[in-house]
Amino acid sequence: MNKYLSKMTNREKSMTIILVLLIALYGLYSLALAPQLARLNEIEDKIAYTQQEIQELDISLQTYETWNERYDTETIEKLNASVPPTLQKPQIIIWLEENVDDTSFSFNINQDELATLQVQVSFTGTFQQVKEFLNELYENQRFVDVSNLNVRQHEEAWRVEMSLTYYGQSYYRKKFGGEN
Repeated sequence: MNKYLSKMTNREKSMTIILVLLIALYGLYSLALAPQLARLNEIEDKIAYTQQEIQELDISLQTYETWNERYDTETIEKLNASVPPTLQKPQIIIWLEENVDDTSFSFNINQDELATLQVQVSFTGTFQQVKEFLNELYENQRFVDVSNLNVRQHEEAWRVEMSLTYYGQSYYRKKFGGEN
């Protein structure tokens, strides 16, 4: 090694030392950045997962909207038999009370001949709770009109706000004919 170094000029020695120092600095820099890069990769994975959740939620909403459009007179008549004649609390409200801690409702019961119940629903839950809520609404909605459905991410949780109008059986009998 000494033989080799003795043959080098001072300029070559300086360049070699600078090159070795640059390589050492790059190594130290890489070691210092490794945790930051790992954190960045973790954040990117979370973003990708959240985007996937948002897509799933969007698909659930689209499915619900499509289903709601198909809710025609024939379907309503078939459901008439299974709905009691008196106005009761909608099943979706019962589900929310049982499954979501942070739930608020404001009821406006209109006991006229149409027997309607307006409900403002808002709750904050996990993505899974929101998904279950939409599925429950999709599967068990009877005589319920949904309006102002708003679902958005709020920090780590999801916020759902909506207006429900629940109609008693007499409303559909008056609207679509049939016995009183």
